Amino acid sequence: MKGLVAWISAGCIAAALAACGGDSDRAPATIDGEAAIDAQFVTRLGELCERRQGDFLAATDVSLDTDPASARDRANAALEAQEPFVKAIMHLDVPTGKAVEYSNFVDNRVELLENTEETIEALEGGDEKGIAAVRSEREPLIVQDRARSEALGVAPCVGELDPEDERAINVAIASDATTADPEACSKIYTDFYLATFGGKGEESVANCEEVAGDYKPADSIDVEIDGFTGEAFATVTQHGGQNDGKVFVYALREVDGDWLINEVVLSKPE
Repeated sequence: MKGLVAWISAGCIAAALAACGGDSDRAPATIDGEAAIDAQFVTRLGELCERRQGDFLAATDVSLDTDPASARDRANAALEAQEPFVKAIMHLDVPTGKAVEYSNFVDNRVELLENTEETIEALEGGDEKGIAAVRSEREPLIVQDRARSEALGVAPCVGELDPEDERAINVAIASDATTADPEACSKIYTDFYLATFGGKGEESVANCEEVAGDYKPADSIDVEIDGFTGEAFATVTQHGGQNDGKVFVYALREVDGDWLINEVVLSKPE
């Protein structure tokens, strides 16, 4: 590990409770005083999310880059955008009642930071399996980011989607999970996802269509979308079909105005 992650691993991960910027030595607050600290904390963290998140998320969209050098540049840009955010949130004055939730939020952000560094290492080494592994680990971390920021009482650090985008994402996911339509292969997936069926271009589409013909679709699905401009993640529970009861994390990208499925991974158990 290097840079900020190494610094964090040396002991500063306990910023919510120790002296890495949080004021652990402050005198016990009164009820009114703690409420004021809470309000300031929520405002400040929300400001940091709004200021830093756009750069961070724009830089992390490396899955659409087929050129390793371009993908590596974007991953490095993501790392540069993440580090100031993680360092800044470790210097907030944290309300006593939110210390645990805050520690979970920071832990998750540090994992995202480490994931970005692992992505860079995999890209530099041309490790295709490693690249796929770190990307599949990333989606659940970003979904968790939303839940943990909500637990702190701040608007999620991942942005919001407008209703039209949300409808389009639901349509793409439903087409994937609840139908066995081979024609969907050329309509709802990115080239990156199609490559998982083997081959490139028309060959990957043909392979996808063959798999679709044998797929036993879900009868219904529950979808929870965590989205932001140009990129979205959704937690999807399938009911019926060959994946009955399983929970998946979908990663979607907006490409030329269309929302396309870029990755689908089985959600890890809590």
